[in-house]
Amino acid sequence: MKKEILKRMPPGDRWVEITGNNSIKERSSELIVGDTLTKALNFIYKKYNARVFEVDAGKGIVSIDDGKEEKVIDEDANSLYDEE
Repeated sequence: MKKEILKRMPPGDRWVEITGNNSIKERSSELIVGDTLTKALNFIYKKYNARVFEVDAGKGIVSIDDGKEEKVIDEDANSLYDEE
């Protein structure tokens, strides 16, 4: 499943990590994972061992495929009242 990992913070080419709930961590020099796209991709490689990245230049987002399948809910399998 596609997972957003980094977001570009203007001005410049600073990249910060997105937390699990897709909110950006508070701005701080400690949280900037790279001041270039190359350093940011290297951060993802080291932390997530990902070798394939998707960069959305318009949104300023770097995503990876985390290898997990998206949960599909089968609405016909069971109902709350076990009716058919």
